[in-house]
Amino acid sequence: MSEIIDLMNRRGLERKFYDSIVQKLIKNTEADYSYIICSTPPHEEFSSLPKTKYPKVVFNFSDEKNRTPQDWIEDRSVNVIFKNYASTGADKLHPIPLPPVNDFILEKAKSISEKCIDVFFSGQLNTPQRAFIYKELAELKEKTHFNIVIRGNSAFYSGYSIQDYSELLNNSKIAICPAGNNTETFRITEAAKCGSIIFTDRKPSFLYYKNAPLIELTKNFSSLISSLLTKEQDMNTIQRDVLSWHDRNLSEEAVFEFCLNKICEKPSISI
Repeated sequence: MSEIIDLMNRRGLERKFYDSIVQKLIKNTEADYSYIICSTPPHEEFSSLPKTKYPKVVFNFSDEKNRTPQDWIEDRSVNVIFKNYASTGADKLHPIPLPPVNDFILEKAKSISEKCIDVFFSGQLNTPQRAFIYKELAELKEKTHFNIVIRGNSAFYSGYSIQDYSELLNNSKIAICPAGNNTETFRITEAAKCGSIIFTDRKPSFLYYKNAPLIELTKNFSSLISSLLTKEQDMNTIQRDVLSWHDRNLSEEAVFEFCLNKICEKPSISI
């Protein structure tokens, strides 16, 4: 019978989403595997994997340096590796998206006409780009009638409560999702789940970003926002594309199917 080996010393923000996926994988794979759940923060090195009863399926989180765990790839007892913040895909290594954080709340995405906030951004102003975004949005808010909600925070996860943040995001027509320590961000999946139009940085060429309906954060992004907010039909079209992209690539069901296919297409090894 498959087993779960939990090597994380904390409950990471992605755990609720991926714990559910691992449970589904156990129920839907015929072969037995040892599912290893681990995190590698940027200041740590990849640790040696423990000996296991079955071939290993590894889920790795938190490595914002986008490193490749070469020793794990070369480990013959490892069948598949799924990793947030991947640098590239490989025979065993498969990038997976960041999910909504554990306690993100959403019953149903609102339509564009139901959303009362035109633009929303809340986050640390810890990069020149983020400071520029905040300045541009503050100026846009001052000189237009648009309902723009912006907040600069002192640290990661130090802004609104998760309940307030969830409600604000679901009420937002446009969500600003800039890179922080990494171009990958929880906010993109959260905004997509809410059906918000997403302005963000250029993304890696991973499968889940293929044909993603994202708008790039260029220097004239505020002008693009001003124009887009006057075109409700265009916003409705983009929202439909965003929700479809989320369901096909970022949702729990889509990520589960992706992981299941990658496990099943690779023959189980003997250890």
